[in-house]
Amino acid sequence: MKSSAVLDGHELVVSHASLPIMVSADRGRLRQVLLNVLTNAAEAAPRGTPIAVGIAEVDDIATVTVRDAGSGIPDLVRGRLFEPFVTTKRGGLGLGLAIAQSMIEAHHGRIVCEASSSGTEVRISIPVEQGPPSV
Repeated sequence: MKSSAVLDGHELVVSHASLPIMVSADRGRLRQVLLNVLTNAAEAAPRGTPIAVGIAEVDDIATVTVRDAGSGIPDLVRGRLFEPFVTTKRGGLGLGLAIAQSMIEAHHGRIVCEASSSGTEVRISIPVEQGPPSV
């Protein structure tokens, strides 16, 4: 399924599974992580370009992927993105991704970032909620 929304002049194009994906997580913290990642994408991408958001479940892992069409991330900071106070933004504090990583790891998940000259992709993965064992 596809949906769309607008964030700071960018169309968010969301592709997602038709069935709900359930994770056991703190809603407020996940919202903050997504807001940090989406804000970074909106600030990095040229105004008016779409931001792709994918939501999927594979092998009991829920993954949210955010892809922008910005200029990528300079090599100098690429390997240090999740360290506190590392930023490419003028006036930025460099805490958004460090906080996001801490929150995702607290949910037994992972957050990774891949960048090229044609944009950046951030993947957030969290284990899906496991129901009671079947007998």
